[in-house]
Order: sequence, then structure tokens, then C-alpha cells
Amino acid sequence: MSKPQTIGGYVIKDPEKETYLKHDDTTLDHPYEDVINVEDATVWNTLEHASYALWWYVDMYKYYEIIDLDTGDTFVKEKFQRVVKV
Repeated sequence: MSKPQTIGGYVIKDPEKETYLKHDDTTLDHPYEDVINVEDATVWNTLEHASYALWWYVDMYKYYEIIDLDTGDTFVKEKFQRVVKV
């Protein structure tokens, strides 16, 4: 049985720079560029997919947030490879 998915629209935000991440269509270790407008950011359809991108393809030592575009909820990385709502 698969886990339920949290379907919606999610973006990854760098709160320090007040920017969002946009995938740059490369296969680099960090295939993202910073964009100022949330409308220009990459939108993931599930929290699980955004979390996966955050854990494996974004800077693992820097603080980022995942923002739920539908509710405004914020999620952050926590130990043990999980993302929690703040």
C-alpha cells in the first residue's frame, strides 16, 4: 500500500535571500537558479516531490522552506530526512 500524497502546489524558498528556486533544466548537482517572483519558481505537485528535491538536489547545509501555495503553510527540513510543518 502506498503512502497518501499531499497534492497541491509547492515551491522551495530561500528565506535568507527572499528568493525561490527554479529548475534550470540541467543535470548539475544543484540544478536550480534563484528567482524573485513565486510565479517564476518551479512548482511541485506534491509535498513529497518537493521534499525529495530539497533533500537530494538543493544545498543540504543551507536553510530552505517549502511553501504550500494553496494554504501558505511552511515546511522545513528536520533530521532523519523528513520535512515538518512550522
